[in-house]
Amino acid sequence: MKAIFVDGEALGWMRQGLGIGAYRFSELYRILTTEIGKSAGLLPPVYVLSSGADQKIGKFLRAAGFVTKVVNAPRDDEFIQEQIKALPTEVTEVVLVAADSDFVPSLREVANRGITVFVVATRALQNGNSMVGVIMEDFLRENENTTFVDLEKYKDKLMKSSWVNHQLLEVAPNMGEVRIMKSPSLPLAPVRGERSSVISLTGSGEDVNAATSEIMSLLTRFPRLRVGINF
Repeated sequence: MKAIFVDGEALGWMRQGLGIGAYRFSELYRILTTEIGKSAGLLPPVYVLSSGADQKIGKFLRAAGFVTKVVNAPRDDEFIQEQIKALPTEVTEVVLVAADSDFVPSLREVANRGITVFVVATRALQNGNSMVGVIMEDFLRENENTTFVDLEKYKDKLMKSSWVNHQLLEVAPNMGEVRIMKSPSLPLAPVRGERSSVISLTGSGEDVNAATSEIMSLLTRFPRLRVGINF
């Protein structure tokens, strides 16, 4: 039997390294359940995320087949570790989507019980550093019951939209005009200027819907703000 755990925050951090703006969660579910590991049996795949993320993408994760667990930082990693340590004896494979070295003790414990461990992440560089921790790399090298699966292999299948580096651009700052290019799937950049401001949003309808509360908050603070949405 196979157990699957996804650290939602870690998966989010991997987007830039993979060049992915938004994931296809149904494809992620399919890959984790059918292409990684050999066990036919399956425990319900668990996706751990924050309360804020649950409001934005929780329904899409559940529609894809994941069981969502809302656990806010810093308890999220600890929650997954506890779940891994408490796995029933029927489990023969563990699939973890994360690369944080904090998971090594719990993974080592189940590997020593003869359970096969799959660490799913990416070694793509972000800000010049590998996203896989040094201690995790040592664990993967030293344990024959472990396999690293690089999401780079599945990038094209997982990509719903590509990663775009958005920046805050000031237009005629002396007039107080600001143009913000920001993906709604990320926190909106602060608005500078008190006169006329423009926000241009690009993304899927799902992304725009997820950013509605942030947009309304900005409109309350800046009554003359104009919002353009393209998707």
